[in-house]
Amino acid sequence: MAKSSFPKASEAAYKGYVVKLDLTEEQKKQLDKCFEASKFAWNLFLGLNEYLYHKNMHDNHPDKWQELVDRSAELAVKKVKNNRPQREIDAYNDYLKEADHKEVYELAQPLIQKQLARLEKSNEKRKKPVAVEVARLGHYDMCNIITQLKKAHDKDYILNDPKVAATVPRTAVKTLDASYQAFFNNISHGRYDLAGKPRPMYRSTSCGYTEGVKPHSLYQNKHGMKLQVPKIGFIVARTSRHLPAGKVKTIRLRHTPAGRYYASLSIQQGSNSPLNLSRIPKSKMVGVNLNYSRNNVVTLSNGEVYTLNFDKLEKAMEYTQRQSKKLSVRKNRYEERYAKLKNQLKAEDKLDQLPEFNYDSVRGIREARHTRAKAFNHLDNLRKYEWDEITTKLARKYQLIVIPKLNIRSMAAHNPYGKKLLNLSSLGTFSLLLHQKGRKYGCHVIEVDPAYTTQTCHYCGKVATDIFGSKDHPHKYTKHSWICPNCGETLDLHENAAVNVLSKGMEQLEKDAKAQQEARKKAEEKTKEKG
Repeated sequence: MAKSSFPKASEAAYKGYVVKLDLTEEQKKQLDKCFEASKFAWNLFLGLNEYLYHKNMHDNHPDKWQELVDRSAELAVKKVKNNRPQREIDAYNDYLKEADHKEVYELAQPLIQKQLARLEKSNEKRKKPVAVEVARLGHYDMCNIITQLKKAHDKDYILNDPKVAATVPRTAVKTLDASYQAFFNNISHGRYDLAGKPRPMYRSTSCGYTEGVKPHSLYQNKHGMKLQVPKIGFIVARTSRHLPAGKVKTIRLRHTPAGRYYASLSIQQGSNSPLNLSRIPKSKMVGVNLNYSRNNVVTLSNGEVYTLNFDKLEKAMEYTQRQSKKLSVRKNRYEERYAKLKNQLKAEDKLDQLPEFNYDSVRGIREARHTRAKAFNHLDNLRKYEWDEITTKLARKYQLIVIPKLNIRSMAAHNPYGKKLLNLSSLGTFSLLLHQKGRKYGCHVIEVDPAYTTQTCHYCGKVATDIFGSKDHPHKYTKHSWICPNCGETLDLHENAAVNVLSKGMEQLEKDAKAQQEARKKAEEKTKEKG
């Protein structure tokens, strides 16, 4: 279902922007400390939540714990390298051996008891009680423990570093809590393909600032732009356009593998304004159909067709694949050498002299990783350049654009032969850039569900299940046009879908407009009754 196109007038409009940063060497060192603090807080509380989960399984569900043990033994017999159940068991057994983990676990005990008491009270009121499990720490509980950790340690502690803002670890645990909520939400709704459990951070490449950000932290004039970050100061920023004035709510800094620094800003700009259909002429409305073929990638409801330069994209993709192979070869060499050294030291009974397994310690692997990152960055820039031209033309020419809300994963699963073209075209970039260009040029972009838009005749509304099939019995149809069995009209495959997308968008807009009018009438009636 599409999101409502008529938001309330009181709702604040938050818009995101990305700027490139030019940091000094001192600022880079300060930012590295912020990255480390963010990674430390993430891994610390991720390990605690995982330990609580496995402890609950071990104590209260011995059958599930035995299944985990049996699974790890089965993978060990098959000599599978990625034995995840065994890693979970080892992490549970060795968790309290580290001082940091033991300290955090002790500080979390009173908070866990409070949550358990709350769960028991809520179960008494419910008709269908939920099984009381070990409570998972939320955002506020984790922030409370961070405050206690800071008080218990000296200035040498990583969270007490004077060059690291207090909001950095708090933002990390807030993101961790949001990741857990999204994971459990997907599991409860049966979306197992989208359910990604939070993973530990092995590298520190980003940090966020959600608290303590000043309203006027972005300064720009004709001479340039500067971004004020807590504890780091003013950072020179660059972008291809002048950002609108507004209150900066959040800042997120990241360091890409190619060695570049970027800042993602969330800026509040007044309130949303509803869309008035009566003021938009029909010539300024258009529907869009997206496809991943060489001839037509974007087809409009008026018959216009846009395509991408696939030759350039294929060359860039081949280069990235070559660099990925080089990196994998160097990693395999390092693994073989490390295994030989381990066997040699084991035979000599000198395993204590074995160095830590670390890819970053090899210069060749670091260089290959950097080259591969630059290759992927070049491919991404080529895609953005191709899509930027198309989206700019559309946003300048039209005032209302209706696009289909595509599920890229299902498209790749249904057509494995077109997976290469789908990866090259990167259709997801189109919607992101079109929303950005729409905000810039004053064009409204609406997403609708594209179900049955291809096989529905836009003249008579007949759904051609005999030609295209249904969800239960799908048929493959590869021709560019088809004849409606009801009215006999000859329809272009992609243009017909674009027309149906536009009609769906118009229906959705009318429903949203009526819903908003009814809500306003109810609000006025309530105010009259109170008066």
